[in-house]
Amino acid sequence: MDVDQQSTTAFIFGCVGVVGQKLGLYTIDNEAGQRLVLCKPKGAVIRDELNKFIIKHLERQGYQQVFTPHIGKLGLFRITSVSGPG
Repeated sequence: MDVDQQSTTAFIFGCVGVVGQKLGLYTIDNEAGQRLVLCKPKGAVIRDELNKFIIKHLERQGYQQVFTPHIGKLGLFRITSVSGPG
């Protein structure tokens, strides 16, 4: 899962909070990484359907998908201010 997908997933499942966990949509395990959302099967289905919906509508508007590496040089993040001050 790339950074944008992880952010989208965190946003979607963050919105449903405790309810999502009780429904078995996702879990958060600090051993995997702090605040990282781990989709369970039911949550993965919802995430996949939302992603398909978004992609379909963006393609209708002429957008094309690109995929970037999961890990990049720290300097790139400093240039784009993604990592904050530093």
